[in-house]
Amino acid sequence: MFNHLSEIFLNDVWSYERLKNVPSNNSRAACGPYACVFIDHLLTETDMSCLNNNEVDNFRMKYVVAVLEKELIP
Repeated sequence: MFNHLSEIFLNDVWSYERLKNVPSNNSRAACGPYACVFIDHLLTETDMSCLNNNEVDNFRMKYVVAVLEKELIP
């Protein structure tokens, strides 16, 4: 499966840094929309402190409207 990777890369020690103060999804039901909003914040470099369940709910509603408009208005 990983044959395209070099042997050196596969044998190197991997390191990671645990992020602190990252917003989390408390409802456990909106991981997809929450991930989309999180990615949007990363791409637009906006402040993560305003990332919360209300913002995710707003995204979800906007997404539904966009999908319905696309389906209803060809």
